[in-house]
Amino acid sequence: MKRSQQRGFVLVTTALSIAVLIGVSGLAIDIGRLYIARSEAQAFADAAAISAALQLDGTAEGRTAALAAVFGSRNRWNWDTENFSSIAVEFGATSTGPWDANPSSMAGRAYVRVNARIPSLRLYFAPALNVRNGGQVAETTVVGATAIAGQVLSGNTVPVLPLSPISHADEVTPLAMHNNNPDFGLVAGTSYTLKWPGDPYRDAPCPGDQNSTWLRKQDGDSQGNSNGNGNGNQGGGGNSNRWRGFTLTNSTQDMREYILGTDLNFDFPVTLGQQIHETGGNHGGARFGMEDRFNEDSNTTARSYAEYKAAGNGNGRRLVIAAINTGLTDSAGNSLGANAQVAVGYGVFFLNENNFDTSDHASWCAEYVGNMPVVGSNKPGVGGSAGGQGLYVVRLVQ
Repeated sequence: MKRSQQRGFVLVTTALSIAVLIGVSGLAIDIGRLYIARSEAQAFADAAAISAALQLDGTAEGRTAALAAVFGSRNRWNWDTENFSSIAVEFGATSTGPWDANPSSMAGRAYVRVNARIPSLRLYFAPALNVRNGGQVAETTVVGATAIAGQVLSGNTVPVLPLSPISHADEVTPLAMHNNNPDFGLVAGTSYTLKWPGDPYRDAPCPGDQNSTWLRKQDGDSQGNSNGNGNGNQGGGGNSNRWRGFTLTNSTQDMREYILGTDLNFDFPVTLGQQIHETGGNHGGARFGMEDRFNEDSNTTARSYAEYKAAGNGNGRRLVIAAINTGLTDSAGNSLGANAQVAVGYGVFFLNENNFDTSDHASWCAEYVGNMPVVGSNKPGVGGSAGGQGLYVVRLVQ
């Protein structure tokens, strides 16, 4: 082959190779945009589903708040420059549906499915390569992502309040309590005792517990001396140590971390059906955790949970989760023996005040909100099929 022919062959081959390389590179760019857009859609759907699931509480108001959480998401696409214009939100009682965008009742609907679509992602190089979709040159394509999040029963290993209120019902197992008295005999909107005074017969506990029946359940009917030492009536089967409500740990510092939820090694998880790990002493220093948690809320002015909920601007820090225990006696004053201080469920309580007295005679009070706690939520939650029998966390299930 002559040198001129060789040069011409190389030129043609090079030109063809460049064209192919440009085409392949262009197609790779379009495919890369597809992957990026899908990743952006998935990030939006995941975050929106989690935010929405945190708002579910079995009410129409919870649905409204869930929708607001989805459509108020700041996640966008096209390198965070464009809002998603095609979003579908549906609700279900299980992670597999059935799904309904506007159910007649939200009761039991603890899951939310979010679908985010980019209906017309522009393709730049695919048309030049005559890439077709349904017989037509593909100039745009649809990109979408779906996420499902819900309130799922946890393993009860998250920090709970190191204080345990007493039940006002007589059931001694979590299942019996759930079936017969899922609110433990407590009344939403009423304040109950978290930390009891040294002598509840001399220094009044919180309003919901100011009755001889509840004093007996907390104190074991010891009718201790009036100096607050709680030596009690041993012959009557009383609580000679006079239980104060503190649980989980003897370390005041650990108590503070449990209150704030900052302890990454939760050493004493509360398992329903077991006896509460009771601790002695005043531990008044734990009040700093209570006060810090109160002040970390974005709404520190609401005086009740109803007012707090109506304002809609709280971040949930004033809501705390505590294990509810059976107390030492039943409501008739009979000793519960091996069933004394058994954890029968979890309750959500609202911190009405940010001043927790360290003195021995003072009570710490909180308003009862509900029986189906969702960790990290500013609402009581839906609770699913096992409502009232455990702690719930919001997780992605798809």
